[in-house]
Formats: sequence, C-alpha cells, structure tokens
Amino acid sequence: MDENKYTDLFASFNPELSSDKLFMARLQANLRAVSNVKEQVSAMRSKSRLAVWIAAIIGFICGILCSLCYQAIFEVLNGLFVAGSTFAILFADYGNVVVWGIICLMTGVIAYSAYDITLLATKKDLIRSGFVDSQTHFKKSSY
Repeated sequence: MDENKYTDLFASFNPELSSDKLFMARLQANLRAVSNVKEQVSAMRSKSRLAVWIAAIIGFICGILCSLCYQAIFEVLNGLFVAGSTFAILFADYGNVVVWGIICLMTGVIAYSAYDITLLATKKDLIRSGFVDSQTHFKKSSY
C-alpha cells in the first residue's frame, strides 16, 4: 500500500530540464572557476616554496654566525650570575646546554620571521591595497 502511495505521489512529477545551452554555459563557468582556483593554488605553492628556501638559508646563516659567536654569548651569560650563587653553579654545569638552546631558539625565531616576511612580501594584494608601497617598504600605519 505504501508503494502505491509513493507511486501515485511521484506519478505526476515531471521536472523541467534546463536547455542544453544554459547547462553548457554553467559548465564552462564552473570549469573556468576551477582553473582559476588551480592557478591560485599553484602560485601559492611556489610562493611557499620560495619562502621555505629563504627561511632555510637565513636560518643556516644565522646558525653559523651564532655558533661562531658562541664563546661571546657564553661569557655574557656567565657574567650575569654572581660567583658562588646557585645560578652560577648551575650555569657552570649546564651552561653549554643553555647557550646552545638560546642559539637554537634565536635561529628558529629568525628563520620563522624570514618565512613570514617573505610570504608577506610576495603577496600582490598588499601592494595594490596600499599597505606596502612600490619599493616594498611598509608604510607606517595610522593607528
């Protein structure tokens, strides 16, 4: 009985189909939108790769420079503690680990900053909106 009820309900259903030209026009518009998205994704991937390479190079250079300045950093940090204090004793035992940790953190922060700055500099929308002037220098904000 339920089957007859549903059959009767949908027996008079005759949906109108849109014309072939309208369907093809919509299909072409959707295909253009998909190709635009693919182009934007490809451009963003290349920008991301560039930013990763620049961040890696800057991080490597920063790591080398900080490693060369290791002794100076160690002496500065060692001079901060009063002789005989608990911190001075701990730094004498674990100072190398602390200095290398600081060097790693500093290098990581600088590399991450280089990545962000590179992504920011490669955005075309910021230049068009006036946030960055034509020589890629940031304008001072009014707030």
